[in-house]
Amino acid sequence: ANVQFFVLDEADRMLDLGFEPDIRHIVDGMDMSKERQCFMFSATFPKQIQRLAMDFLDDYIFVAVGRGGSAGSNITQSLEYVENRDKTATLIRHLNKVEGGLILVFVERKRDADALEYDLMNAQFP
Repeated sequence: ANVQFFVLDEADRMLDLGFEPDIRHIVDGMDMSKERQCFMFSATFPKQIQRLAMDFLDDYIFVAVGRGGSAGSNITQSLEYVENRDKTATLIRHLNKVEGGLILVFVERKRDADALEYDLMNAQFP
């Protein structure tokens, strides 16, 4: 295979889901050039991910943005437990409270993002 770039996003999540053997098979078992560039991205970088990075990457460099395990001083975090059926309504309630700021919403799958976009557009959010 003529792979020049190997990118692994959400590496921690992939390991949590048990994909390490599959990742190793792709990197070690496939006919991938040793000259490839590998990039691994993860919100957290636990020891298991660091070991995987050392196995896959030559001249391994770890870059951290911000302080691990904490939010920046200009970020407000809140946690609210909500039933699935109430999630969109709760998000819209929070969106209506924001004046001149940004909200970042994480969803698990693309189809969840598409459904949320549809719901927000129906609620007349840009």
